Amino acid sequence: MSSWLGIKDSSMHAERVWFSRLRKEDAWKPLRRTDCIKLNDQGGNGSVLIEYDDSEAEVKLKDNGDGTPTGEVIIECGRSTADSVNNVIRSNFLNIPKREMCSAMWFIAETRSEKDVRLTPIISGRDEILIEIFYQEQLSKTQSSSWLTFSSKNLDSFLRSEVDLEDDSNYKIVVVRVGDTFRLRKRPKTMLSLEGAVDLQRGYGEYIVQGEEEEEALGPVSHLSFVVHGIGEAMWQNDSIQIPAIVESIDQMRCTMNKKMYDDWKQDCLRCKRQDRTLPPAPNRIELIPVEWYNKIHSKSSTLKNHLLSTTLPTIPKLRKIANDVVFDILMYMTPEFCEKVLNCVTNQIVDLYNGFQLIHPHFAEDGSVSLLGHSLGSVITWDMLSLLGDKLNTKAEASGTGTGKGTKEDPIIVDDAINCYSLPDTCDAQSSPAYSAYAGESVGAKSGTWGPSLVTGCKQTLPFVPKFTFFLGSPLGQFLTLRGARPLFSDLKQTGKGNEDDSHRLSPFCLPSGSVYNIFHPSDPVAYRIEPLLMPLDFDDTHMPNPAFVVLDGHGVRLHVKARELGDNFAKSLSGFFKAALDKMPDSSMDEDDASTKPGKKKMRSAFKFKLGGGSDRVDFQLQPGVVDNEYLSAISAHSIYWQNPDLIAFLIQAANSD
Repeated sequence: MSSWLGIKDSSMHAERVWFSRLRKEDAWKPLRRTDCIKLNDQGGNGSVLIEYDDSEAEVKLKDNGDGTPTGEVIIECGRSTADSVNNVIRSNFLNIPKREMCSAMWFIAETRSEKDVRLTPIISGRDEILIEIFYQEQLSKTQSSSWLTFSSKNLDSFLRSEVDLEDDSNYKIVVVRVGDTFRLRKRPKTMLSLEGAVDLQRGYGEYIVQGEEEEEALGPVSHLSFVVHGIGEAMWQNDSIQIPAIVESIDQMRCTMNKKMYDDWKQDCLRCKRQDRTLPPAPNRIELIPVEWYNKIHSKSSTLKNHLLSTTLPTIPKLRKIANDVVFDILMYMTPEFCEKVLNCVTNQIVDLYNGFQLIHPHFAEDGSVSLLGHSLGSVITWDMLSLLGDKLNTKAEASGTGTGKGTKEDPIIVDDAINCYSLPDTCDAQSSPAYSAYAGESVGAKSGTWGPSLVTGCKQTLPFVPKFTFFLGSPLGQFLTLRGARPLFSDLKQTGKGNEDDSHRLSPFCLPSGSVYNIFHPSDPVAYRIEPLLMPLDFDDTHMPNPAFVVLDGHGVRLHVKARELGDNFAKSLSGFFKAALDKMPDSSMDEDDASTKPGKKKMRSAFKFKLGGGSDRVDFQLQPGVVDNEYLSAISAHSIYWQNPDLIAFLIQAANSD
């Protein structure tokens, strides 16, 4: 018997490997092993399909009408659907182009080095069948008992065996001898062809898809996070820009998060083995779904955007593109018409995606939880959606005495105790004053102010859930709330009563319908603003405002180099305060005694800061811990885009999702 080269799968029926690519010029990338098995088995009695039309999803179950499979299989842990009949892959939650799909067991092997062999699948079904039949015929000859008695004449005849391909009609398959072994080779039919011969390989061999091992080892999804992107997404979608778009960033964040959960679980298992204890179960997955809204502003059909482009000067085009694609987002959101369009777009997508997610993951509705992550301007959109949700919950509570809805698209609030997460003090008489409306309409004057968005008619749809927690990342929300005149309103909501040792009554009781609220930022992020100062009394001395809390995990503290930096800053501040106090004690000759005794002063807080807006967390403002060598100005260049891969933030998200 003689051996064959290029045979990675020597079984009688080689396993087919499935591939996908987005564009014709892209290389084929293999799907996960588990997904290839699903596609080869073609199991199931129908699958969930989510079709998109103008960025809004329609969810439905698809089959052939008689319960038989359509060739569609849910892959990539529920994020995509593979259609083996039409050879395409659709995203279940993203409005992105379909990927082309194919399967193969024979490949063109291009050897670039000893360890670098590039495989290209032979996607023609007819040609692949011809190659497989030809291989089996030649293999049977080399495995027969008469092979050892083959004469050189018979061997020459064997090596002249060939088969013509049908779809790739300019080529044929031949047997070549390599030392004492044989292999199949694809060769042009004519010697005049400029194309050379290429080796063939049966079976793809071992391979690893990034993130497959970790994600497949984890349990089912128990937490879902919707991520609302910020400014400049229209620009980041351009292939010439090095900054990754939101979809790519979230894919990387998901892989990093799954790997951390997997590694931590493995460490727990090793610890339990050493202590002879029962091994812990694998943690459940956390799914991240980005919600895109930029095309509502930057679509080619946008009249306002087209007018803007017509007025843009042709000089310094790259800088003007930044203004049109980045700064323009903020200006547009501050207009009532487009603010309302964006809020409707994001809210409707979340409602449809939330319903579709529960169809794909039926168990999720039992005990799954949901959260919201808003980045940059997306955090303002998230705040406004929660404000509108809170307004609806309060309206329902007053009208019916309950805070629950039916869970339908018209009445989507499905959390039983939703109203307990959000309420204004009874003394505020919130519903009787237009100033306390969640959004500013015609009845709300400029002097009244609002903490919510400025809308034309208001949004009919609201979020279908109360989030377990909400993250504002790199948020300009503090600036927006200041411009809306929200601080006086927050101050007016103060509870009545006198406090001696506890000053919590002086803090604004304002809260949103969310379990916890975290305003997280990098210290050098130029776009980020604080929220806590807006919740303080108007007469509060801002110089006594505490620093933002650090993002730390339970059982862990602030890193040593951060503590050292804090000690230095506190010492400098104390020294400055000492000299300031000494100067304040000196008499001012320009002020008489009566004036000095009646001069108004700023007040301090005598107790710990506990903000009701934080919900399950006493604090609202949190800062990421800087690196050991971290220059503020150099860090500011990239600080606004580092959140998706920051290990502290990812670990904090995992902790928040798994908390009781």
